[in-house]
Amino acid sequence: MRSLLVIAAIVVGGFLVIHVGKAVTAKDPPPGGHSGSTAVSLSTMQTYRTITVSPTAVTCGGYRRGAYPNRSKGAMGFPNGTCAVGNRVKGKDPIKITYNGMQGFVYVHAGWAMPNGNDVGTPWKPCSSTGQRAVRCTGPNGLPGYDQYMVRTFSPEAGMLTQITGNNVCDMNFRPAHGCYASRGNSQREGLYITGPSKIPGTDTAQSWTAWVIWTAEPQSIRHHPK
Repeated sequence: MRSLLVIAAIVVGGFLVIHVGKAVTAKDPPPGGHSGSTAVSLSTMQTYRTITVSPTAVTCGGYRRGAYPNRSKGAMGFPNGTCAVGNRVKGKDPIKITYNGMQGFVYVHAGWAMPNGNDVGTPWKPCSSTGQRAVRCTGPNGLPGYDQYMVRTFSPEAGMLTQITGNNVCDMNFRPAHGCYASRGNSQREGLYITGPSKIPGTDTAQSWTAWVIWTAEPQSIRHHPK
């Protein structure tokens, strides 16, 4: 009996030694170790292309042409009265066009001239004396016809005026030495000459009109034409 008790004590002691040995053994690190990270914030230059035009509204003045009795010094007369935004001879170019973003081209086109307020008026469509048939002026000597008007742009460095229509064209006045190519921060000052219709319907009552000239930034992949 005593021998059995001694054997049982030895067995129990052995289990305790094994258990204690497992308790104090350190675990292996997880596979791959441990990692930490930090987030880095950074900025890039403007990559999209933008055009800023200032001011956003101008007034046409210096009215000329027209024929008696439909001629006026303070308003556009008929046929084909004219007005100007700025003065090419005196070097006054009041509209500033600024390009920003990745390099590209500056295009320009004219919108319809619309009567202001609730006045009745037939919209004037932009035309060109040298343009394609769809946008060509239909009046005598290449001047605007019925419900048409002409817009020409100029800048200090350009030797010639540029006629524009409702279709986007390369703005040759933006950088005369390099066509309408532009890179970040480039700007140009321009002016406008506007020639009105040969006549308007007798039912029109509008005496105030708004015409839009729109400059657009285009990527280099766009094939551009001077005219």
